[in-house]
Amino acid sequence: MLLKNNKKMRYHFALVGLVFLIASCAVSNAPTEIKTKRIENNESNIVFVVFKIKKGQQKSTIEIVSQNISHGKIKKQLQETVDPNKSLTIEVNTSDEVAQINKMNHPLYKNVEYLNETGKLERKEVELEEDTFFIRFQSKGGSTTLKIKEKLKDSPENEIATFKL
Repeated sequence: MLLKNNKKMRYHFALVGLVFLIASCAVSNAPTEIKTKRIENNESNIVFVVFKIKKGQQKSTIEIVSQNISHGKIKKQLQETVDPNKSLTIEVNTSDEVAQINKMNHPLYKNVEYLNETGKLERKEVELEEDTFFIRFQSKGGSTTLKIKEKLKDSPENEIATFKL
């Protein structure tokens, strides 16, 4: 009889312990007002913008195809080698100040490698009539303006488009 009561007591203690464990986990995961406000104030977004660029007589034309915003922070990016004679410069402006400047190879001018008739690797420059490309940048909300400038061969850098997001 004592053995039966001992098993019942252990069962009750285990049940009470389990209830306390579940209750303590539920309480510790509940966010407080202060934590919630801090998260909202420091919220960072990554903005992805896809463009379509077309070759023009004097300068290229460009339009936005799509735009997506995702929560997060951009990791440090490696700098790629940019051809100074065929490049695009994208200025990201927030509240009338330059927040970020991205330089990239011009998407209408590609260097491709291929095997020739003798089986040797050769490089050739291809000029496209139109292409799509994307940029990404960090944003903390508010209005953003993108200025896109084009640099081709010996001509000066020309602004080809300005977009308000």
